[in-house]
Amino acid sequence: MLENLQSQVTKENHLDILEDDLLGETRELARLLLQGHIDSRGNGDIGTTVISTEKVKLQKRRHTHRSLKTIFGKISLNRLSYSSVGHQSLFPLNASLNLPSCSFSYGLQQMLVKEIIKGSFEESLLTIEGLTGVRIGQRQAIEIAKQSAIDFDSFYQEAFRNSKTEELSSLPIRVLTTDGKGIVEQTDGLRTETRKRHNNTHHKLKHRLSKFDAGYRKRMAQVASIYFIEQFFRQPEDILSDFLRQKAKIRRPRPLAKRIWASVEKSTSQVVYELF
Repeated sequence: MLENLQSQVTKENHLDILEDDLLGETRELARLLLQGHIDSRGNGDIGTTVISTEKVKLQKRRHTHRSLKTIFGKISLNRLSYSSVGHQSLFPLNASLNLPSCSFSYGLQQMLVKEIIKGSFEESLLTIEGLTGVRIGQRQAIEIAKQSAIDFDSFYQEAFRNSKTEELSSLPIRVLTTDGKGIVEQTDGLRTETRKRHNNTHHKLKHRLSKFDAGYRKRMAQVASIYFIEQFFRQPEDILSDFLRQKAKIRRPRPLAKRIWASVEKSTSQVVYELF
């Protein structure tokens, strides 16, 4: 890398070319450092026998190879498996590194999901490839997005339990709010009645959907939120400052332990029931 930067050809390059070259080289350097560290962790050899959670002795040892795509690129893992007839094989190295079952590291999956939230799958995959050099198929990206949402409810329930709700319950105001939000869906993702109306609707405009047509392409998501907050008494001058767009002199209390969630699968009554 240093030799490349000090070469005569590189000294004549423009900044954008230098950035692209250096980004690729530093990414490869990071990949090699990560690969070296993984190699130093060994293959997961912890002895002649492993006891499974079912209290079964796994004594058959076999060397296996696995590749994994990370935010720096592809790395290789040499693992030792422990198995027995009729029982699932165990890989101690998988446990020590907390490896995912798929071929993409959790760091790469997290980066991808953050991009998917911002826009389309196609744009997200292009962004990830530009940042990491790793290509991910659209089907794989969709599956990663689905898997990331499996523990959605339990995650926020646990976070809410750990938010000192007993102390917050002493606050004078507990706010519960809910609303619906239409989300554009593919035809097979619409509810049965909405899909029937969509199939029987003819576009009124040639180049874009009318407000009437767009309604039959959406599926309603029920959104709910709950939070605690202190009382805030407004004075006439506070209301006047809103009209005059003046900066408020008194700082308003902020919501505490705020939780927001939504679902397109659950009915309105289910979401409202969970809210209360």
